[in-house]
Amino acid sequence: MQKSVLYQLFAGLDKSDRRAMKKYVRSVYFNKRQDVIDLYEYFNKKYEGKDSAFDKEVVFAAIYPNDKYDDKKMRYVMSFLLKNVEQYLLTKTKTADEIKNQMGLMTIYRNLNIEKGFLRAQANAEKLFEDSKIKGIDYYENSYKVELEKLNFKEGYQRLAPRNLQEVSDSLDLSYLAKKLKQSCLSLAHQNVYNIQYDTGLLELVLDYLEKQDWLKDNPAIALYFYFYRSETHENQDFYFKQLRLGLINDGHILPRDELKNLYLLAINYAIKRLNITETRDHFLLQAFQLYDSCLDKKILIENGYLGRFTFMNIAKIAFGLNKYDWIESFLADYSGLLRKKYRKQFVSSIQSLLHYHKKEYDKAMKLLHATEFDDLYLTLDSKALQLRIYYELNEFDVLSSFVISFQRFLERKKTLGYVRENYKNLIRFTRKMLESNLYDKEVRQKLLEEVKKTKALAESNWLKEMIQSSRG
Repeated sequence: MQKSVLYQLFAGLDKSDRRAMKKYVRSVYFNKRQDVIDLYEYFNKKYEGKDSAFDKEVVFAAIYPNDKYDDKKMRYVMSFLLKNVEQYLLTKTKTADEIKNQMGLMTIYRNLNIEKGFLRAQANAEKLFEDSKIKGIDYYENSYKVELEKLNFKEGYQRLAPRNLQEVSDSLDLSYLAKKLKQSCLSLAHQNVYNIQYDTGLLELVLDYLEKQDWLKDNPAIALYFYFYRSETHENQDFYFKQLRLGLINDGHILPRDELKNLYLLAINYAIKRLNITETRDHFLLQAFQLYDSCLDKKILIENGYLGRFTFMNIAKIAFGLNKYDWIESFLADYSGLLRKKYRKQFVSSIQSLLHYHKKEYDKAMKLLHATEFDDLYLTLDSKALQLRIYYELNEFDVLSSFVISFQRFLERKKTLGYVRENYKNLIRFTRKMLESNLYDKEVRQKLLEEVKKTKALAESNWLKEMIQSSRG
């Protein structure tokens, strides 16, 4: 039963939903079967228990104590309960948005030709729009639907009333642009990661029009997506990225939390991409840090009380790039507790070992690395790369020579690393070249430095460049 949709769906319900479901299942309007109620009660009582409590035969015996196990009957009652859970969630979703509730009432009253009821629902919807402080992508779709309902009502009931055709047209344009821009931004982000080209359709034809019509000033949610899209596609990308950052600071509060989070992450990933391909690396490193810091301040990266472990690590690494060691210590103190317990020790230890390294406390860094068991493969790679750096900086070249051999063997065993393996294999290759080369020779040093700069798949490239440049006679 654990693999059933019913079990997985029930597992996703929080306690408040489970309580509400109890009333829902017991209502004769939605359910008239006692065995469905019994199955729900069993779930509600036993879910926190052992998985064996959800073997089909065990559950069947609990809800049909006098019957012999019948798989068909069991599947039927599970199906009935699943429909009840789905109906509850659909009902909850429909009634959670008051604007959509009023729009639904407008449709109902229009179909029933009840003018007074329609106008009351219209007034309520428009008041909710007027008072709304959140104006994300859904705002424009809802605005269009309200205008369309008004037009349909006038066509069918108030035949001599003035038509709102211009309002319908304008709201339709904004609704389309809002959704199209959001989707195009997400496609661009996906395209950057997976090197897949997407056709954006009509979007390019209307972007200049959107900017010239001055709609961006009056519609900041659309403007934020517009600025990100232009940052990725326009020759004046730095100007548009600046507008995006300013817009997130000044207008981000009007967006729903999930949209604001997505836009921040799009902006952060853009900054990280630019710092890897531009000469003004420190500028974009600072931009990424400030965006992450703003996210932490707004608490938009925290989901269900937790901060994702990879986000946690990415924030720390950006701060390391700016030598913000005091900030990192405060970050660890404030946010380590938001990591899930099973990941906390190894991710915190990884960052603390880096702190010791940057403070030249090599013994402390090594002691922490050796004392921590890293289950995560990428943390293991980070720890090995850090050990390599420490051995080199301590001039422990004999130990380092043995270490790179074991590191190379480790990489060969990890077949699932894919393209990441090449980054670390190149780190090992250049480390060996540094050991074997006379770096006091300016010409040798310059040749190796140029080779490092030309190698794209390379872990710790900045460290390698620093070590080569610092090896002067």
